[in-house]
Amino acid sequence: MNADTIAEAYQAIRSEVGPTVTVVAATKYVPPHEMVVLAEAGIEVVGENRVQEMQRKHELHGDRFRWHFIGALQSNKTFLSEAFPHGLWANRLPASPFRRPSAKTT
Repeated sequence: MNADTIAEAYQAIRSEVGPTVTVVAATKYVPPHEMVVLAEAGIEVVGENRVQEMQRKHELHGDRFRWHFIGALQSNKTFLSEAFPHGLWANRLPASPFRRPSAKTT
């Protein structure tokens, strides 16, 4: 991965969608140790669809990014969202009595 190439693509996308849209960089295939390249490229918001992988990445990179969960968060894994001090943004959460208030939806 090259920070300059990523930054160029990221800025092109941001220019296209405008300032009112949040661009989320999906990191499913980005190993935790390569996330620093995304930060160098100016990426601010990252998304992951596996909460355990997201947790590992967050342990390494913490508040360097805003974290967004892509997909449905299984009710038996909502407790993992407590590891994110600013909350866990998720696309969809199942209707469940186990859903915790710390999980936010957009």
